[in-house]
Amino acid sequence: LDPRAGNSVLLVVGNTYQRLSNSEAEYDQTGKYKKYHDWVLFVDVIQGDSSLIANVQFNLHATFKPQTFVCTSPVNIILPDGSRVSRFKTRQQSYASFTANIRITGRGGSTFNLVHTLSFEGGGQQQVPVRFTENRPIQDLRMNKMPE
Repeated sequence: LDPRAGNSVLLVVGNTYQRLSNSEAEYDQTGKYKKYHDWVLFVDVIQGDSSLIANVQFNLHATFKPQTFVCTSPVNIILPDGSRVSRFKTRQQSYASFTANIRITGRGGSTFNLVHTLSFEGGGQQQVPVRFTENRPIQDLRMNKMPE
């Protein structure tokens, strides 16, 4: 990446969806509701270098414990149309749809907030592409120290 400010990536936010059978669905923490909805909430980098993003924070409904999931490493996938993307994601099950808050943090510290309402129609839904620009100087990636 160019260490100067002004780098950007094109992103798509969305979710996949699959309904679970009665035998597959588990009860929530209260024991009252079966979680029939299996979904993946994602942020796909469809253009640009995904290493521009330090992390994606998914803030889910208050009934989730923990409520916040942070993804620091995208998975490279091939979509059904053959295109390749880098996907930041969290996979969950729930008994209802809700609107999630998503915070993208760049390697320079810039942040970008998005929202996505889970779609349980068909195989899920995605939003129109949006551009995230890192306006601050990019910090070098640091190696994690491995335990001996």
